[in-house]
Amino acid sequence: MLTPESAEPQAITSAQFIKRANYLLERGYYPLPVGKRVEKRDGSVSYKAPWLSGWNGYDRQIPTDATVSSWLDAVAAEQAKGKQGVLSLGIVLPPNVLGVDVDDYGDKHGLQTLASWADQFGMELPATWTITARPGGSGIRLYRKHSLDYYPKEIKGSDIEFLDSNHRYAMAPGSWHHTAARYCLYGPDGQQCKELPLPDQLPAFPSQYESSLPSNPFGHEAGSTSDVEDFLANHTAANRPGTLKGVESLWRKKLSDDGPHEALKHAASMGFNDAAAGLLNAKTVYDALKSLWRETGRARAEFDDFVKWQVVHSERNDHAVTITKAVRDYDKPMSTSESNDDSWADDEATEPWERYPLTSARTLAAPIKPVRWLVQGVWPERSAGAIAGKKKTFKTWQMHSLAGAVSTGLSYLDRFPVTTPGPVLYLTGEGGQVEFQSRHQAIMKRYSMTPQDMQDVPFHAMFDVAPLDDREGLLHE
Repeated sequence: MLTPESAEPQAITSAQFIKRANYLLERGYYPLPVGKRVEKRDGSVSYKAPWLSGWNGYDRQIPTDATVSSWLDAVAAEQAKGKQGVLSLGIVLPPNVLGVDVDDYGDKHGLQTLASWADQFGMELPATWTITARPGGSGIRLYRKHSLDYYPKEIKGSDIEFLDSNHRYAMAPGSWHHTAARYCLYGPDGQQCKELPLPDQLPAFPSQYESSLPSNPFGHEAGSTSDVEDFLANHTAANRPGTLKGVESLWRKKLSDDGPHEALKHAASMGFNDAAAGLLNAKTVYDALKSLWRETGRARAEFDDFVKWQVVHSERNDHAVTITKAVRDYDKPMSTSESNDDSWADDEATEPWERYPLTSARTLAAPIKPVRWLVQGVWPERSAGAIAGKKKTFKTWQMHSLAGAVSTGLSYLDRFPVTTPGPVLYLTGEGGQVEFQSRHQAIMKRYSMTPQDMQDVPFHAMFDVAPLDDREGLLHE
């Protein structure tokens, strides 16, 4: 039997796992079966990987007492397949909790970063509960978030990372660390304690830090419950009620391809944009999406928080563009076979100044809107173009690296900050999946991303694409 002093991986017992996992559920946290052996790129070995998929990250399911009991057999089945590891317990944080993971050991200096932030932001982080297996200040500090969609971006070289319900997970107190120490919980007074605080008991993450650390991939703050109520009350027209089928169809496709988070993101955008433009009744869209979300078993709070953000965005959206898209997608256009030169000849003539209007000197002298950047000084928002150059000059790597910067929010080439981070859909133009995957992992490693970290980065690739000059491929349904 392994002793606590041993540096070998150590398991907790099945009884301990069940008892502690159910305790986490009672306190408002989500348990996660971890302990699978994973060899890292640097040759080191970790025993923190999840045994089962689907219980952490954006598309996680919400476990119950019955789920926890079933995990023991599921982990045993994985071990029977030859997968190595031990039984251990992780914690997925609730939607309103933020974890600040400080590393301060070896060549890592997270405490220096905290001191620097205190000088920059005018205050230290409040004392709070910390989970750690290392003495000296390392560990995950727990705070309550003001907004569920707030998530700070990691700053390279800071030796501080962040956790929330969608990103990463913590090890539960009582589990074993690879140094043969147990993970323990410490209270705000620095003393070891046993009772995990309820999420609402945690100190708030300071607003000075929220406003100063890079974050907010949406580009604006979420609205309030009253904003949602006003939106539903103000947008009752339904000039194109049939487009609701398109919203529901988009939900099903995204749910199948990418999971519930992406399904809500895309379907809510389409549905509420249409409602703001008078195409759909906002309450009808809300009720339909709420029903679809309920079927996923995900937390209602996540749905409510996203809707608060989306209604603000949809209210500000260009409604003319929404209507134009609806006409394009749902009205049958005249095909070439239905038109002829005779019909054109019957049209009224267009006066020259209507066809070719003048732009006045006053308009030309008007202030120009500043450029909105994806990557400062490199890539403007809402732009399309090509990276041109001679053969074998790393054009593919440059483009892939740009996409990696946008998806992670980290500076491109350590020099050009990402102003508007967000999800990336990469349409591959050459090579296969293996070649692309190898390049992708090499580039993301440059952004200090391990394969485990990459699972939470919103970077997606599509390999079944057609060239722009391939008429047959583009028109193929």
